[in-house]
Amino acid sequence: MTSVAVLREQIAELEALSNETTESRSFATRMMMRGIEQMHADLTDAVDLALRPQLKVVIDGAPVKGHEIRVDALSRLLYSLQESISSVAQALTGKATERASLPGLIRDTTSLRLAAVFPGSFGATLRGPVDKKVEEMIEAGQDPLFPQEEVVTLLDQAVDAVLDVIDLAAAEGTDDGPIIEAVLPLGGRAFKHLKDLSDAIVDRDMTASLDWNHLGHETRHATVNKESARRLNDVLTMNRVTETTEIIRGHLGTASEFHGGRLEIQRDNGDVISAKVADDLVPRLRDFYSHRVEADAIVTTARSTATGNERKSYIVTGLSTLPEAPQLPDVQ
Repeated sequence: MTSVAVLREQIAELEALSNETTESRSFATRMMMRGIEQMHADLTDAVDLALRPQLKVVIDGAPVKGHEIRVDALSRLLYSLQESISSVAQALTGKATERASLPGLIRDTTSLRLAAVFPGSFGATLRGPVDKKVEEMIEAGQDPLFPQEEVVTLLDQAVDAVLDVIDLAAAEGTDDGPIIEAVLPLGGRAFKHLKDLSDAIVDRDMTASLDWNHLGHETRHATVNKESARRLNDVLTMNRVTETTEIIRGHLGTASEFHGGRLEIQRDNGDVISAKVADDLVPRLRDFYSHRVEADAIVTTARSTATGNERKSYIVTGLSTLPEAPQLPDVQ
């Protein structure tokens, strides 16, 4: 794979050559200019495609005949897949909401575009935007095609989370717990759209094979068919999801107790709450370690209609310090 720097040097050379020959109007020069313009376009496209993530979707089943697919089946599948990815991305930033519209930045960051279709039952190539992290690497003189460290974008994380759920639904066994544990922290919006995705597969009796690739990572593969989609649908249907806000008062641990975007708060009554932290709050966490705090939290609750069991997931979106709780005198 050619580096971005080399490709851009070649583009610059073509632009310089084009400028040098602009004044000439001979037939030979005009033909050379066309060739230069085509090479310039090809190299520019090569840079763009190399830096953009790619999701290949191959569909089989009832809506597919030859290499054609019903438009209503395709549009429903791609729409629910896009909405699942975008809603998961919002949850990963720590700002999952069930009703409010998705922020424009999340939409832009996770928006996939239909770039091509190809034979093989029916296949479609979807491409995402160039991520801000990648643009910053280029500005800093680093080559994103040969990164020194793994580059993981929000879109990468969101697609991985969706594929994780698909894999869990296809796994052998009857324990539905892992599916709920994976989906619950993603909030009510993701719950809804993942159910819509499973509905699209089940209702149209089709199979979708997904291949995700970005910046030289190994291709991530997952397949959702009617059976695994029905299982996912059943699990999500049998759990009613609600979202509420809650104020949690308690003691926040030391820095060593903060791992992977999560923290633990020991309530004043002794109970311990494990919660994800909103991205914009993470840089300020050290101001609150080892203090008694008041935390604003979004609480997502899944209640099984079959067993009545509840599972809860917490996202802390705000923190403020509180005076230490008064100590009760020892009883002699």
